Amino acid sequence: MAEISRYSDNGTPFALVLPPQHHLMVSYSNLCTNIAQQLKKEEERVFVYYNTADRKIVVEEKGKKKIISPYNLRLACRCAGCIDELSGAMLIRKEEIDPEVFPSKIE
Repeated sequence: MAEISRYSDNGTPFALVLPPQHHLMVSYSNLCTNIAQQLKKEEERVFVYYNTADRKIVVEEKGKKKIISPYNLRLACRCAGCIDELSGAMLIRKEEIDPEVFPSKIE
């Protein structure tokens, strides 16, 4: 870090004055490559949201959309509150699920 600071303190970015094979330039190049890869991963993220007009959950990934009914998603839930962890038996009955169920929060 001291070396980067020393080169930067003269007012000229070290990336403009050091040769490409210098260890600082190699480190800087690796940093830039890693940042570019992370940004690419951000583009590949999955986005999930609730469409209030259609009353559906939308999952977008890699340019494709999947539409999910909140009721069907709730019915398919496999959390410990919905499925007995030992027996695998459903703890809720289909009739207990409100057909108009909707997500209150998506994280």
